[in-house]
Amino acid sequence: MLNRRSFLKSTSIGLFSLSSLSVRCAEKQDRLTYLVSHIESAPDFDYIVNVIRDQLVLESGLAYLNTGSLGTCPAIILEYIYDLLYELEKNPVSMNWGPLGSEMENVREKVAAFIGAEKEEIILTRNTTEGMNCIGSSYKFRTGDEILTTNHEHPGGMVCWEYSAKMRGANIKTIEMPYPVENKEQVLTLIEDNITPSTKICSFSHVSTITGLRMPLKEISEITRPKGILLVCDGAQAPGMLKIDVKDLGVDIYSASGHKWMMAPKETGFLYIRKEVQEKIKPVFTYSGYGSYSASSGTRSVVTVLGLGMAIDIQNSIGPDRIEKQCRKLSGLLYPELMDIPGLEMISPKDEILRTALLSTIVRKGKNSDIKKKLEENHVIVKVLPKYNALRFSTHYFNVTEEIEYLLSKLPNFLNA
Repeated sequence: MLNRRSFLKSTSIGLFSLSSLSVRCAEKQDRLTYLVSHIESAPDFDYIVNVIRDQLVLESGLAYLNTGSLGTCPAIILEYIYDLLYELEKNPVSMNWGPLGSEMENVREKVAAFIGAEKEEIILTRNTTEGMNCIGSSYKFRTGDEILTTNHEHPGGMVCWEYSAKMRGANIKTIEMPYPVENKEQVLTLIEDNITPSTKICSFSHVSTITGLRMPLKEISEITRPKGILLVCDGAQAPGMLKIDVKDLGVDIYSASGHKWMMAPKETGFLYIRKEVQEKIKPVFTYSGYGSYSASSGTRSVVTVLGLGMAIDIQNSIGPDRIEKQCRKLSGLLYPELMDIPGLEMISPKDEILRTALLSTIVRKGKNSDIKKKLEENHVIVKVLPKYNALRFSTHYFNVTEEIEYLLSKLPNFLNA
């Protein structure tokens, strides 16, 4: 197994021994090449998991099943950022608007390729919410225009529409989502039945933060685009878990974060705006252009942006298809076991097409917060959904079956204890 100590030794890395940016960038490439070579030559996916797990700095013995809230960033990225921070502070102006700053444009290209877009359609942001706010604060609503959304959206993705309703006179129309959803036809019927001549925007999460439902965006776009309705997607939970192709999905706008399933540094994200609708969306943030740095974007945290680029490199070396398959495999192991535990009621879809690596279950015996605390005391980290008295479990590709088995050995003991 590749361990972190031998990994650092084999690439002769010293955090304070290098002073030249070009040398540090070369060392970064050596580190990444070394990691990628182990991934690409792996005999099976279990080997890849071991390689990646050895890069994680999670507490020893921690079963981390909450990537849906925040991902864990690998050591190779953390050390790269640390190196570059020192280089930046040695000559801030020259570095920030010179060699380091220019590298951010390469990250835009990587993001575009990662989600099937063009570079000119990508804006680098700090997170999903910032991207969504760019849309809500710039779209020219008229009084009475409708925004169609659901009651299962993340609060961060709803603020922009609440702002639009209060400041622009738009109306928010909310679909009450069933849980669990039976099939995609049920979703499509709900949307078709709720669209009116006043509907200007449909705003849905690609993956529901509540139930893990994978919205059938491609089929939804076939409803919205012919009507001239903008399809806006909160993609916070999808990139890094699912393979994304925004062109195939048919979305007009897609906002996402790097700090969840992509395992990138915190405060990284991106916004896709389809070229054909860019005239309708002109936030102050992009007044001076879509570039990674402009007069209207202001100074950026260049090193975290470059960390996002490295996270994409790692994702690509493993393969988004393989990552999605592994995430779904693990959730597929967990789902039936949760279904069989008395006192729990699954609210994630049964349909495998709609189900993802986010699984949620209502707690019928006991308080979810109490159960979460007891699990945490036993080194298992999960998410609570207060409104539903539910627990949410994230199964990322770096998780292992032993962690799922350990969770299942503990969880029944804490229900109504």
